[in-house]
Amino acid sequence: MKSPSEDIITILNESSEFNFDEFFPSVGAEPAEPSETVTIFDTGGYPPQLTFDREEDYLYHSIQIRVRSAAYSDGWSMAESIREYLHGRANIVVGGTLYTLIKAFTPVFLLDMDNNQRIRFVINFNIQRRKV
Repeated sequence: MKSPSEDIITILNESSEFNFDEFFPSVGAEPAEPSETVTIFDTGGYPPQLTFDREEDYLYHSIQIRVRSAAYSDGWSMAESIREYLHGRANIVVGGTLYTLIKAFTPVFLLDMDNNQRIRFVINFNIQRRKV
């Protein structure tokens, strides 16, 4: 089973909704360049569910998606598009893992400006998943 952030970047990459020619996607570490990036971080979660059938144990993760952009409106638009696309997604299989629910638990919000004065927005999601 891969990390949730790796699977979520796969889900976003497979969608025709996003133009990752303009926003560079990455997992776990925000690259210094280019200015326009979408980075996904694994951020914790809740204890796993215990069931009699260990094959159906659910894991509850959380991720943070950080969108960085030189232009405020471009960053906001990308972050909001990702939130709209992922929030409420259910029953998606990625590489042997069933994502039974992806749910935003924050709206898009301004995190800060980096050292190069690029705007950074974040959205946090809770995820429920299990092995297929």
